[in-house]
Amino acid sequence: FKYSNVQRYYRLGDILENLSGDMRCVVADAMYGDVLRGCTIFANASANLVAAIAVEMRVDVHAQGDLVYERHDPANDLYFTLKGTIMLPGKCINVYRKGGQPFGLEVIYKMGAPRGRAAISVTESVLLAVDGDVVRGAIDKFAEPSIRWRVLVTSNLVAVARALHEAVRETLREGGCDVASGVRHLDDQLASDNVLFQVDPRGMKHNNLLAHFERLTRQKLVASGMSTKRIEELLGAFMPFWDRYDEGVAKVILQHRRDLQLQNLLEKTENDAGLAMDKWFHILKKEKVETIETLKRLQVTDMRLIGIPLGDAVVIVDGAKRENTFQDMATSMLHTGDRPLVHAARHARRERRLGSMLREGIETNSAKKLRIKTAEEKSMCSASLWNNIS
Repeated sequence: FKYSNVQRYYRLGDILENLSGDMRCVVADAMYGDVLRGCTIFANASANLVAAIAVEMRVDVHAQGDLVYERHDPANDLYFTLKGTIMLPGKCINVYRKGGQPFGLEVIYKMGAPRGRAAISVTESVLLAVDGDVVRGAIDKFAEPSIRWRVLVTSNLVAVARALHEAVRETLREGGCDVASGVRHLDDQLASDNVLFQVDPRGMKHNNLLAHFERLTRQKLVASGMSTKRIEELLGAFMPFWDRYDEGVAKVILQHRRDLQLQNLLEKTENDAGLAMDKWFHILKKEKVETIETLKRLQVTDMRLIGIPLGDAVVIVDGAKRENTFQDMATSMLHTGDRPLVHAARHARRERRLGSMLREGIETNSAKKLRIKTAEEKSMCSASLWNNIS
């Protein structure tokens, strides 16, 4: 691609037209493979994928100062710089593309999305351009699973980021802070109820969409020049939604504890060959058998219907019947009228629940729901764990 005559670049496309299918893959990979794989998304591109895109490529030549496309133009083409330099101007920093580097990548993730930057030819430039429909079609047909996964994840992130910024504008539309309006907008755009209240498995609030929503709203208010006191007053509208998030966290922790109880039961339940029954845990979960109590209500015939062999089904049913959970013991104590033991059981249950929630990193609002009132209850936790929520 170091021709001195521009016409030679125009004739690049003619090389592939008269070749057979197999030969076209070989030649296209030799001509364009390095260029395409220079784009991160196509780092593992196969020869078939390269050929499917290469045969549809066209050559564009631009003089110095030419505008390739403007900001906010719809993204319809993907470009590679064969010769010359392309500038992508931004508010704070200008980005330059040359030596085979790609630009206009919006087309891969969202066909027709508005361009984030303009593209200007700084010198006389020769570009390879390919229609976005061709790129997306080639990815769907020939791309490796890793490429499809990367496109899917990036597309979702782009959609979520755009929806969050739109929700912030909706929240601050009337000069106040109508968080409920922004939440409705996000639920509508992302086609999922309660999407803001999904819990990060590691228990980290800053990985939650609600945290990003609040952060972007704060940034917008600070940029408007509003006083810190007024900003904090407006952001107080997020508190009811954080309460909903904390309730979701408590449910996740409770379900996790139930999963552990069920998995522990299956691990210690063995057949005559000494094999544990935990290999059926995921099948039971898939069929909504999520607690030991639910497992106890199943019969051997029910196990057979979900694909568990007869021998293992009998072993699991017998093991579940022999299991005495903490709840069963507390219930039996209620019937015997042994009130001190009942109170001790409740006290122990509260202690275990508190310790579990603290270990998951739940903050003050969740701890309040546990009704921690006395110094004795507080002393059950180590000082370091208590400091985590204080």
